[in-house]
Amino acid sequence: MLGALRAVAAIISISMAASVGGGAAAQQRLDRDQLVGRWQGYEAFGGYRVQSEVLYFPDGTYQRWSALGSLMAMHRGAWEVMQNWVHFSPTDYEPKIYQGRPMAPPPSETWIVDAFDGTNIHATVGGMSEVSFRRVP
Repeated sequence: MLGALRAVAAIISISMAASVGGGAAAQQRLDRDQLVGRWQGYEAFGGYRVQSEVLYFPDGTYQRWSALGSLMAMHRGAWEVMQNWVHFSPTDYEPKIYQGRPMAPPPSETWIVDAFDGTNIHATVGGMSEVSFRRVP
């Protein structure tokens, strides 16, 4: 049971790891309007590859689902673009309780984008994880 709790916590932490720092300039200007829509991909961290889907809404909110094996997590909140950064500020998340134990809310996250072409986005999070997503219909 403790292993499963750690795995759920890892999904939430991986999908929302706080980060700071700079990054290489994006190949194409990172345009907020070009991010609006549905994106699928992964975040790789510490030997794990967490599959995710992000919906960016025009009003500046997002919803993200992440899965590692049979474990899943969701968070939603506000997002914004700053130069080659995409910053997420979660306001809600699930699960709040897993196997009878409370789960901590995810921290904010900043993607430092090093490649963006309107269809694909590649970034790092704090230099510790790789993020790669592709726009889907």
